[in-house]
Amino acid sequence: MRTKHDPTLKYMANIVDFGEHSNNEILRTVLPRTEFSYSDKLLIFDHFVKLHPLAVIPPDIRTCRAFLEWVARGMTGRIEETPTVETI
Repeated sequence: MRTKHDPTLKYMANIVDFGEHSNNEILRTVLPRTEFSYSDKLLIFDHFVKLHPLAVIPPDIRTCRAFLEWVARGMTGRIEETPTVETI
């Protein structure tokens, strides 16, 4: 699995509470550089789905938000230890 971040993928063992995420859609434009990295993210997303039985495919908004939280918790950076949807 390719990733620009820590290759140990520390976030693989994190479990996310789906009750903290709604299904309300937020519309934003996808940047071209984001589209380029989708294949890597899909591999990571497949692992997320295995760990979270409430995750649905195709992903709804709640699944996407939970996935973003799960990834953010495992990344090293400036995001607080307990990220929220608004800080990601």
